[in-house]
Amino acid sequence: MIGLGQTAEEYFNKAYDYEENGEYQLAIDNYTKSLRIFPDNANVYYNRGIAYRKLGKYEDAIADYTK
Repeated sequence: MIGLGQTAEEYFNKAYDYEENGEYQLAIDNYTKSLRIFPDNANVYYNRGIAYRKLGKYEDAIADYTK
């Protein structure tokens, strides 16, 4: 069925909006969904790292920053 799944970019955009609104866990969830589709996207790792940092999850943030 064409059109039922979201693209990596759609998940990224949704995550970015959540992050801008301070909903960091929802942002992380959507960044993760984006990475499942396009696992080599450095921008997604970087942004997810920022969201982890804002939640105080520093080890997770460092892991994403170094990815």
